[in-house]
Amino acid sequence: GPGRKTLYYYETFVVVDILNKLLGFNGWNYENLSTEKDIWYDEKTKKWNGDCIVEGRLKLRDGTIRVSSGESPNYNVKSRNLAKSGLKKSAESDALKRCARLFGNKLGGGLYNDVFRSEVEISMLESRVKDKK
Repeated sequence: GPGRKTLYYYETFVVVDILNKLLGFNGWNYENLSTEKDIWYDEKTKKWNGDCIVEGRLKLRDGTIRVSSGESPNYNVKSRNLAKSGLKKSAESDALKRCARLFGNKLGGGLYNDVFRSEVEISMLESRVKDKK
């Protein structure tokens, strides 16, 4: 990343788990506000391309709202079906994570902070161990 900073990727289930642990399963709501999807064939490369942009809204029980968008590109693939595959789901996930990040460190803004990241990883490991018992 910028300035040689290591960038981390978190699966959507990690962000959902953080939201549920901090707010309760009914303490938040995510809504898709709009979806734009485009699929096209590039004659020059003889490949299919796809792109999807989703605008989402994350609302907390107290009424606080954050809106952000997520994108999912899928370029240079062999078939139209592969170009379409998973575009909306991936863009939805990205939008949810971006919305959560806007609420600050506890809800995703701290994913690049080493201390916060290690706390999340320890918490996730602990919950997985409990789930297996």
